Amino acid sequence: MAGLALNIATPAVAQENRSSIDDNSDSQQSTEGRSAQANDILVMGKRAATPSLGALGDRPVLDTPYSVATFNGATIKDIQARSLTDLVRLEPSATTNLSDVTEGSDFLLRGFSASTYYMDSVPGLGGSRSDPPLELYDGVQILKGAAGFLFGFTSPGGIVNFVSKRPRSQPFLDAEVGYTQDSLFRGHVDTGISTSDGRFGTRLNVAGERGTNRYLDTGIRRYAIGLNNNFTLTPTTTIQLDGQHSRRRLIGSAFGILLSPGLGIPDPISGTTRLGARYGGYRYEIDSGNLALIQQLGGDWTARLDGAITRNVFSFFDTARMMINPAGDTLYGNFNINRRQVTKAGQLRLSGSVDTGPINHVITIGLYGTRQETLTGRASNGLTTTGSFLPGGNIYVDLPDFPDPGVEVPSLRLGYRSQNLTEKAAFLSDTVGIGEHWQLLVGGRYVWRDQTNFAPTGAVTQRDDRKKFTPTTALLWKPSSDITAYASYAQSLQAGGTAPAGSANAGEVQPPMVSKQYEAGVKAQLGGLLATAAIFRIERAFEFLQARAGQLPVYTQNGIQRHDGAEVALSGNVGRAWRFIGGIQLLDPKIRNGLPTLVAKKPPAVPDFQAKLFVEYAPPELAGFALNATLNYTSDSYQDALNTLKLDDFFTASAGLRYRFEAVGMPMTARVSVTNLFDKRYWQPASLLVPGAPRSVSMSLAAEF
Repeated sequence: MAGLALNIATPAVAQENRSSIDDNSDSQQSTEGRSAQANDILVMGKRAATPSLGALGDRPVLDTPYSVATFNGATIKDIQARSLTDLVRLEPSATTNLSDVTEGSDFLLRGFSASTYYMDSVPGLGGSRSDPPLELYDGVQILKGAAGFLFGFTSPGGIVNFVSKRPRSQPFLDAEVGYTQDSLFRGHVDTGISTSDGRFGTRLNVAGERGTNRYLDTGIRRYAIGLNNNFTLTPTTTIQLDGQHSRRRLIGSAFGILLSPGLGIPDPISGTTRLGARYGGYRYEIDSGNLALIQQLGGDWTARLDGAITRNVFSFFDTARMMINPAGDTLYGNFNINRRQVTKAGQLRLSGSVDTGPINHVITIGLYGTRQETLTGRASNGLTTTGSFLPGGNIYVDLPDFPDPGVEVPSLRLGYRSQNLTEKAAFLSDTVGIGEHWQLLVGGRYVWRDQTNFAPTGAVTQRDDRKKFTPTTALLWKPSSDITAYASYAQSLQAGGTAPAGSANAGEVQPPMVSKQYEAGVKAQLGGLLATAAIFRIERAFEFLQARAGQLPVYTQNGIQRHDGAEVALSGNVGRAWRFIGGIQLLDPKIRNGLPTLVAKKPPAVPDFQAKLFVEYAPPELAGFALNATLNYTSDSYQDALNTLKLDDFFTASAGLRYRFEAVGMPMTARVSVTNLFDKRYWQPASLLVPGAPRSVSMSLAAEF
């Protein structure tokens, strides 16, 4: 494809707008700009990122007292990201601990699990390991830190918000095909139309991927379809109606490698090693519908009503490996479960400003509610999870093709209601403008939360009904329009963890946890480059598996997990030739109080230091060409709560090339990416041994018809 492109290409169209991190739109090569010819001069303006902050609505990054990272569709395409695992390689506060070819993307933010995913600030897309298809979204926003006031029940690490694609003002058709070694093929079509008066627009995205990924030799079957509609009823009334369906299946996926007691961390294995049995795998489905009614009121007041219903189904028949001696010999076991969650959510938000003499108030008030029902599959023998370890295999070679044991995957038709969850909230915030340079934010959310767990017999096994007020406050100082310094305090209420399989209390849900965060930082827009720095402290209850002599461990809460940290990030353009995304994070994660054997220990899978940098260079003398490189460093971490098993630090590098040209009368873009350029072997920070991804080459060709 690259050779054909070079032979038939006309001189490249003018230098493309690359404000990827500062612009949440993926339409940088929009319909309006596609007629640009080789000699055109494009004047590029700067548009600040405007993330959606839940209860606060949409606000520019410089006006938010929180750390926010935004990645638009152009950035996602340029690094050929197909999952959150690929995207968070650019975010210094994110630590990947499970890969997208085990059970799905799972990562930490500021050392805590990022377990809650939103779409347009409304929950329902599931959480870690659900892997929503990036092709259906205009971008991804990561809000770091405790966000209880903004989004309700959330992890103190932060939340991930997926931004829906909106119809464009003119008809368009984009298509892309891609290939990843060894035999993984993909395609994506993005098209839409609008009426001439702009009163109606629709946009359709269809994507698919099929083949075998060389990472852990895992088969992938993935497809997604999304339809987004805009209806402008009056100049002040707009309706957005969206729907999507996606399915992702992994063949031969493996959960990871367990260590028998007394063994140390082995040498890292190749990321191409097959760890999972071919008869096993993982499946995830998402069906969702979203409706938004946006009403412009008098002055600058706006009312917005959101409603969503989402159905998430996941099932796995995974292989777990247990290393039993230093040579790497293993036992292997099969574990399976089938579960469906249906989430219904709604939010009404009213926002605007009021002047009281010399003081300006930006007020947001709203109501929120969600209900989630979980159905767990049940096999004919009454078991929902089965597992038995058998001898076989070595971690340094592919798992042999053992025969399918024929274990029944639990059926949802025989399923039982395992959990009901209801959350209702009211929230209010006031951002007080004091003079020309100062702002004071005061807000709070009052939450009613009722969670009930059920046994297969229908009996109630756990009930947690509580009410909690989560406040937030912040002081902002803006010496100029391009600089903001802030200090903030926030609380979050988070659901307790679930005891994993293999523990004495497997399936038991721990009580909800209250987390607290203190943060201070500064943000500066330096031309086309946004630079941010922050220091923070986050405190939350510590959850872990407590070992017991001669008995199965118990999953419990005990002690306080405190993370003191600092981060520096930058994103945007320097001149017309350079683009940067990246930064560093330093953490001092410690266990405070609790069991004497754990006090002052570091929590598992949390490295002290991370540095990530994506840099792109577009040589002015080679119009249309752009070269990029991604550098990642992660310090060592511990795999266990007692800090006896240390995972080594590692460094990886990736490289890429983009060439934008015109052929057969159409703008086209060719991309080539090589991840893990030096084929570094390493263990990812995790409570299980999960090998890092091997060197892999991806390429794609996109056309704008």
